[in-house]
Amino acid sequence: MTTENGGRLYPISSGYRPQFRYLGRNNDVSITLHDAESVSPGKCVTADLTFFRPELQRNRLQIGAVFSLAEGARDVANGVVLEIHDPEMLSADIVQSE
Repeated sequence: MTTENGGRLYPISSGYRPQFRYLGRNNDVSITLHDAESVSPGKCVTADLTFFRPELQRNRLQIGAVFSLAEGARDVANGVVLEIHDPEMLSADIVQSE
């Protein structure tokens, strides 16, 4: 998200800890960037997100899900789930259809 659209003013790097917002729930996450030391506002990057309380999103996520990253009350980035490493995080609908 660009700064003009409400995004961050400064770049982020691995270790950044925003809130992950998805389906009405907020979770603190830690971000590990892929193939970049930092990413500037408005740029795209692939990253791993590690949940501090994964049980709050368990059985809710699905590939292609759109989420937001926030700092306090302000959304600063948007993302799309590309891969889920922990099968317990998958939406119940996805697990049942496999």
